[in-house]
Parts: sequence; C-alpha cells; structure tokens
Amino acid sequence: MFHQWVTPPLADTCALDSCLLQFSAFAQDVFPEEYEKFLSYISFVNFDIGVLVSYSCLVSPGYHGRLVLATATPFGVLTILAYGYAFATHRYITSTQCVITLWQRHLSAALLVVFFVYSSVSSIIFQAFVCDEKLSGGRSLVADHRILCDSQLHSFFMKYAGVMAVVYPIGIPALMMWWLLRNRNHLKTLNRETTVHLQPFSGVWSTYRPSRYYFEVVEYLRRLT
Repeated sequence: MFHQWVTPPLADTCALDSCLLQFSAFAQDVFPEEYEKFLSYISFVNFDIGVLVSYSCLVSPGYHGRLVLATATPFGVLTILAYGYAFATHRYITSTQCVITLWQRHLSAALLVVFFVYSSVSSIIFQAFVCDEKLSGGRSLVADHRILCDSQLHSFFMKYAGVMAVVYPIGIPALMMWWLLRNRNHLKTLNRETTVHLQPFSGVWSTYRPSRYYFEVVEYLRRLT
C-alpha cells in the first residue's frame, strides 16, 4: 500500500521514507479540509501499535498484557470510527450523497489503521508460540522468560493468540483478497480511477497495474514473513 507505480519486478518493495511521504499525499487526497482539521486534533495518535506497546513498559504488564493491548487497541480505534460514522450518518440521513461520502472517508481511515498495525500485531501474536528450554527444566516464553509455556495461564493465552492469528495475520489478507476478487472485473479496467465504489480501497490497488490488482495481498504476506 502507498507505493509508487512501478513495474512488477519492483512492485514488492517500498522504502520507509517513500511510504511516509506518499501516506501524507494520500491523506490529503482522501480527506477534505474539515476532516483534516479533525485529524489534526488527534495528531498525537500514532496508528503504529508498536508505539502504544512501548508505553506498556512503564507499567511492565508482561507479554500477556502486551498481547491483549496490541490486539484490543485496533478494535477500539475501529469502534470509534464506527460510532463516528453512525453519528454522522444519523445527522445527514436525508442526504444519500453525504452518507456515501462519509462511508468512503471512514472506510479509508479504517484501512489506514489496518495497514499500520498489521506487521507489529502479527509479530506479537506469533510470540505466544515461541518457547525455549530452561536450564532448570521446563519451557519459558522467549518474549518473557517469567512466563512458563506449560502453565495453565499461558495455555489460555495461546488459545487467545490462535484466535487473534485468524483475525489479524490470516484474516486481514484473506478479507482483502476476497474484496479484490469480487471487484476484479472493475479493477482490471483502465477507468477504475473513476469508479466510485473502488475509491475507498484505492490504497490497496492504485499503485499496481490493472493486471496486478491483487499484489497488495502478496505484499502483506511478504511483510508477515
């Protein structure tokens, strides 16, 4: 997402500085002036969940606390966006065009959240299954050696991490591929830039050639590895 339009051999690379610059340009294109004003009020929020997790070091919640924080925070942000959309549509319910515009804005914002949290949250989830043998016997969690992998508490969190693995590292690319395949006929055409219902997802397909409309899923899987 947010790469420059390049030929297929280079399409799976994106330097961090290039991504950040293009993210700024993307945000300006998607959000109108009044929405940018709203975003300025929450400019202190970084959608990278890694920053939020780093604050947890102040209270030292351990790996289990970081796992819950990392997986629950995106849901909280998306819930706020959902409530904002519901409130706004109630206000403009008589205007179909306003409702469509609001849907596109909030959906674009939700996609930004997903883009920024995907790698860091997936990494934290997988740490639940990485254990190491202790010299004194037993197994401890590599991410937090205070936690015994064979304990009943960690067994519960391993199940929780398994569910979250279906939601984040597996579910996000799968949902994205489902949408891309569903709209593949429109995405393969040259006039896709003017197709209204594709625009909220433009960050997913616009940087790739029409014949490579699905390549963002490949990029997500590359990030996962």
